[in-house]
Order: sequence, then C-alpha cells, then structure tokens
Amino acid sequence: MIKIAVGTMSELKLKFMKNVSGDIGLDVEFVPAKVPSSVSEQPITDEETKSGSINRAKLALKEVKDVQVGLGIEVGYHKNEDNRYEIFC
Repeated sequence: MIKIAVGTMSELKLKFMKNVSGDIGLDVEFVPAKVPSSVSEQPITDEETKSGSINRAKLALKEVKDVQVGLGIEVGYHKNEDNRYEIFC
C-alpha cells in the first residue's frame, strides 16, 4: 500500500481520489493535511493554480509522517477561447 499525504481537508476531493484510485486498482491510503496553498483564495490563472497545487503537495509531505508521496489539488479558473471562464484542477 502507498500512503499519500494530500494537501486538502475537502471531503469531496478526498472521495473523488479514493474512487479514482479504486477504479484503476491502486492500493492507496490518502492522509489529508490542512495546509495553505499560498496563492489567492480562488486562483484565476494556470500558473497560480499550478503553484498552489505544488505548495500544497510540498507542505502536506512535510506535515504528514510516514508517507511516500505528497499530493496537492488546487481548483482554479481560466479563460477559454471564447473569453469565458472554465474550472480546472
């Protein structure tokens, strides 16, 4: 089993990750960690969303003991070709 520190306390995000890992046959335990993204509350650029994810992953890995991997999930928005905002992770 792989233990993964996840930089979120969101039950929805954790449930999604558990479902996906189960669907693809991974034996994973996700350990949530309350860590900051160090970006704005609602990122609106690809760069900011990526930075927030990386920050959460690094901090979760430091925060949680006895894990092999840190994972950060950040939800952001960006403008599409039609100049409308779309959600992405």
